[in-house]
This record gives sequence, C-alpha cells and structure tokens, in this order.
Amino acid sequence: MRGAVALRRGQAAARRGTTPNRRQSARAQGANRAARATAAQRPAGILDEYGFLLNGDLDIATLERSGRLAEKWGCAPHDVMIANGWIGETEYHRALANHCGAAFVEPEAADELRPHSPDAGPRECLQSGLLRRVRNGKAGLALTPGSARPFDIKQTLQKQFGRHPGVSISAPAQQRSMVLRSCAQPLMEDA
Repeated sequence: MRGAVALRRGQAAARRGTTPNRRQSARAQGANRAARATAAQRPAGILDEYGFLLNGDLDIATLERSGRLAEKWGCAPHDVMIANGWIGETEYHRALANHCGAAFVEPEAADELRPHSPDAGPRECLQSGLLRRVRNGKAGLALTPGSARPFDIKQTLQKQFGRHPGVSISAPAQQRSMVLRSCAQPLMEDA
C-alpha cells in the first residue's frame, strides 16, 4: 500500500514537473505552524478587529465588503471605508481612540498639537505619526495611526506607551494641520 501511494505521488509530481521532497514538505509544515502561531496572535476576522465600528452607521455586510476590497487593493479595511465614504476619517479615529481606551484630539483642539521634538521637521512629523500635545499647561503624546490596523494600534499603545497614560489619538487631517501651522515659516524659508 505504501509503495502505491508513493508511486501516485511520484506520478502527480511528474505531471507538475516537480519531484516529491520530504524535506520540503517538512519545511512547509514548519512554516504553516509558524503562520498559525502568528495568526493566533491576531484577531480571527474583520468583525473581531473592526467590530467596534458597528455601533454607528456601518453594518456587518459593509465591514465584510471592506475586508474583501482591502485584500484586493492591498490596504487596510478602514482605508477602504474612509475612501468610499462609508465612515468619516474623524469618526473612525474617534471610535478607534474609544476602543483603545485613549483620548481623542477633537478637530477644534488641533492647536494643542506640536512637533514631538523642537528640531523635528515637517517630513519627520508626518512619518513618525507622533506629536506632542499641550493641554492646560500639561504635555502629553498624540499618535496619528495612519494605515495601522486597530489590533496593532492597541498593541503599540499597551507596549510602547503604557508608561504614558495620557496618550491621545489624532486624525491625519489634524496632524497635517499641525505640520502646516508649526512648520510654515521653515517651509517658506526653504522655498
């Protein structure tokens, strides 16, 4: 029986133009185990990761559709939702902040944002996504998540900013406004 199975494997491999290799399958099995272990750390599906958005105008079908389009387009599902107008950028980031247990920088409070360091230029501010928030005389941090997924944002807040309980989340529009406001003079001098 064992010989017949090996013969069929060899014939199938010959049709494909490959040769059966037990080491290769062992490596593939190891890679599959590693992929399953990584997948166990991430949420199982889009509902687990973006379910916090169901409290608003979004429904399950829209979330699932955004997940399919995101895979097709190679971006994050929330980028699809924002690009298609299914949710506003500010509304998404407000819901994300609430989901992560962080404060949200309201658009009216964008003037509280500053570059994270005195010598940070506009490009560095936009790339890092990290801002300094001065509110009522107290300094804190504000994070602009960009295209990072909610699971990754939550992990980042817990691991890297756990010692900063006053961390806030801001929308990219607020970050751009801060860069334009605080870096206008250096930008004009360089032009």
